[in-house]
Amino acid sequence: MDHMETEEAAMAHATAHSVGVVQMTDEQASAMLDRAARKYMGISGAEFTRRVESGEWQDRGYDEVEGLAEVWAYYLPNQD
Repeated sequence: MDHMETEEAAMAHATAHSVGVVQMTDEQASAMLDRAARKYMGISGAEFTRRVESGEWQDRGYDEVEGLAEVWAYYLPNQD
């Protein structure tokens, strides 16, 4: 299990056993976005962000783009 998987497991455990907010650094949030984008869409987190910001998927439903719904949840917390 790599460092990111260990952090994800710890957050999942904390969430399952308590109510609260898990604080992440910008670096941790970006790493989770990158991991999710690679897993579900086969692209980097940076590429996912570029495509979102360019409006590439603006007029498409989440179910029309493979992996979009899964990765979107990781993208939103990265926005200020």
